[in-house]
Amino acid sequence: LHTTVPRLMPAMIVAALWVCVMTAAEMTVADLYQVATYAEEVYVLFATEDDRGSILRQTGPGICVVGWLTLALFAAAGLNRDVREPTTELSPLRFRLKHWNMPGTLILAGFVLLVVGIPLLNLIYKAGFVTHRIGQQTSHTWSIGEFAAVVVGGLDEFRPELVTTAILGCVAATSVMMVTLPLGWLARLGGMKALPTVVLGMLAAAIPSPLIGLLVIMLFDRPESDWLAWVYDRTIVPPVIALVVRSLPLGLLLCWLALRSVPQATLDAASVDGASAVRRVFSIAIGQRRNSLMAIWLATFAYASGDLAASILVVPPDMYTVPVRVFGLIHAGVRNDEAALCLISAVGFAAIAAVCFRLIRGRRRSAAE
Repeated sequence: LHTTVPRLMPAMIVAALWVCVMTAAEMTVADLYQVATYAEEVYVLFATEDDRGSILRQTGPGICVVGWLTLALFAAAGLNRDVREPTTELSPLRFRLKHWNMPGTLILAGFVLLVVGIPLLNLIYKAGFVTHRIGQQTSHTWSIGEFAAVVVGGLDEFRPELVTTAILGCVAATSVMMVTLPLGWLARLGGMKALPTVVLGMLAAAIPSPLIGLLVIMLFDRPESDWLAWVYDRTIVPPVIALVVRSLPLGLLLCWLALRSVPQATLDAASVDGASAVRRVFSIAIGQRRNSLMAIWLATFAYASGDLAASILVVPPDMYTVPVRVFGLIHAGVRNDEAALCLISAVGFAAIAAVCFRLIRGRRRSAAE
């Protein structure tokens, strides 16, 4: 309590503020449960109101609140300047809970079961659910054969959605990294050099997800311009722009933290040895943090691939992503297909999380050697 918790406090504050900011800009889950949220009200206003000034007056306070929360998030991320790399291969210190060990384990297991286990078990049950009708009577059973057939068949049936989502996620994640790497490098020393990163992250996070899609529509939906109409209807540019804006805060925050952990003494020594600024960036900073940067790319890819609220309005008419398809299946009541696609997505996201974990562990081991 006197050592670990104070050192973790900035990270805990950042995590809490991140949850607040991201949930304030979402409307998908709340829409399914018929709960009116700030993001949904913004969407309804822009869809029904013609007076843009009135819309800004009504949505301005909410955008300002989210903007200030984002500013607090970046400020909290900059509080802990004592970033150290592991210098030994000693095992981490384990806290012995003694008589609190069993209650703590049960509480943690119950929380994991509630958040992860129950939804996954529900999806598995729906994917293998079979109804038999004999005369006037019906019986319901669960079949492993039906489960396997639905999931394997889903890989083929939803292949276009999976490919489209992967392409959009790759392009969006790469675009985000191209923006966040130079800004994160500039902001690593703090002060006024961090201002562009903070301002851009604040603006991108403060805009509600539906508003991002509507702004992209306003940019491209111009009948007087044939090439803009073609770009809007026939390319992935509009959804990529929406996903880049939605994913920028995550990429900016993580790249800033990753590049800030590069020891300044190492950079100074390289400068004394005659290394140019470009070489210090690519050979030292990016070279030492390549595992972290790959993990950031994967995290951004996963975040962009799972977005619905910002991209659903700007996806071309003949193109569907996995979130858009799942959203349609949920409202249509097609439970087995919905369960299959969700399980396939869950396996994909779990694989991404495992790779990120391995990359981070690999960086720590290499730093300790």
